[in-house]
Amino acid sequence: MVTSAPIPNTPLPTLDNLKASVPDDLDAKAVTNAWFAAFANSAESGDAQSAAALFVPDAFWRDFLALTWDFRTFSGAAKITEFLNDCLGSVHPRAFVLREDTYLGLQQPYPDLAWIHLMFDFETDVGIASGIARIVPTANGDWKAHTVFTNLEQLKGFPEKIGALRDYAPNHGKWVEDRKKEAEFADTQPTVLIVGGGQSGLAVAARLKALDIKSLVVEKNARIGDNWRNRYDTLSLHNPVWYDHLPYLPFPSTWPVYAPSGKVRNNGAILYVTMYQRSSTYIMTTKNGWKVFMGGLYSEDGPPTDIADRLSASFPIHMGIGLSQRKVKETAELDKDLLDGLRSRGFLLNDGIHGTGFGLLSWSRYGGFYLDTGASSLIADGKIKLKSGSAIKQFTERGLEFEDGTILDADTVIFATGLGDSRSHVGKVCGEEVEKRLKPLWGLDAEGEINGAWRDLGVKGIWSMLGNLALSRFHSKHVALQIKAIEEGVFGERYSLAA
Repeated sequence: MVTSAPIPNTPLPTLDNLKASVPDDLDAKAVTNAWFAAFANSAESGDAQSAAALFVPDAFWRDFLALTWDFRTFSGAAKITEFLNDCLGSVHPRAFVLREDTYLGLQQPYPDLAWIHLMFDFETDVGIASGIARIVPTANGDWKAHTVFTNLEQLKGFPEKIGALRDYAPNHGKWVEDRKKEAEFADTQPTVLIVGGGQSGLAVAARLKALDIKSLVVEKNARIGDNWRNRYDTLSLHNPVWYDHLPYLPFPSTWPVYAPSGKVRNNGAILYVTMYQRSSTYIMTTKNGWKVFMGGLYSEDGPPTDIADRLSASFPIHMGIGLSQRKVKETAELDKDLLDGLRSRGFLLNDGIHGTGFGLLSWSRYGGFYLDTGASSLIADGKIKLKSGSAIKQFTERGLEFEDGTILDADTVIFATGLGDSRSHVGKVCGEEVEKRLKPLWGLDAEGEINGAWRDLGVKGIWSMLGNLALSRFHSKHVALQIKAIEEGVFGERYSLAA
């Protein structure tokens, strides 16, 4: 069971809603410089009222650890003002620097939607952070912020040992021996125990190592990678390669767009499959959908992955609802033939929560959608049979009986009924009492942030890493920074959403 708060159907800041227009002679850089100077001055002086006045009434400020030591989204002028009043005086943001790069400028993703996009850097008492803002025109000609995203990048005095800080000393044939000693913990003990050596466990282990935090990964399989290696032979990623790079270890440029787990075998038993569909599903082909949703971001012509991750996160989940609705309609038009074919077979379709496709379904319940790489065509073509429209009444000696009286003969019934509560996995390792004290791991809170993964779980010292390769890559750094800050005694007070 996944716990999620009600999700608002948030409108976009269209030019009609703003009662504004974009001047033909707009000097985007001048507008940016003026807004940013006022923003930086207000933030550095701790003037919450002046800072909040630089936002439109229905604006969003999303913060990942930089100002709140938590994952928060503040929506609306009143909540943004309260947050700034409570936090500016304790974290002291300063040294704001506008990035003069290709990401600064007017963007118009749709004819009725326009903003000036800018990126910046700043410091707090203990951290180095980045920011992204989008400022929109208003009815009186002023430009104000509609979204601001702030993200903790480093801890002062405790940088990642990457790039210029990597180890320059030569190692003449001792690496294997040194690595063995390191893994055995002969002279020390690990600070962090990581249960599970999948993409999440390995990502956070790499991040911790770069921050000089010793960790031990324990994995039930014989070899790291067996949780992928031991699955079905035709398994491949459903997300494109640009979205799936690992921390410090991007996939080679020669890899295919959808990385396979192994070669497809042509021999084996022939199975005749009938799918029973209990409820409607959102279907999107990866061929068309990723071009619409990820084109120009996670793509061959996209920005570096670390920039793409921050650009993606800079759209608060509730704010991005209107954008997703438009992209779902665009994708459905491209997928029309397949979707019509599915409907003709009786397959039940939907457009996702509030018409956002897979997005809110993924964040709120991690299910209810399928990113199609071919199986849907097999259903539409009748090669996979379908039963829908009636609940299961009971098992019979030969298969299933449904409430409408129909019988489905089957040699084997396979349950593919989705994910349960991830807290149960923690309970298997840490005990039932610990499990009861944990906050929900997945699902959205009232602000549109994930309930528990990557943040405080309600039990000191326990963290959860969940999600696909991209989420593991991005949020493994957030988990590692929190652990490092706690270990070094520089972790501040969490400014958390009241329960």
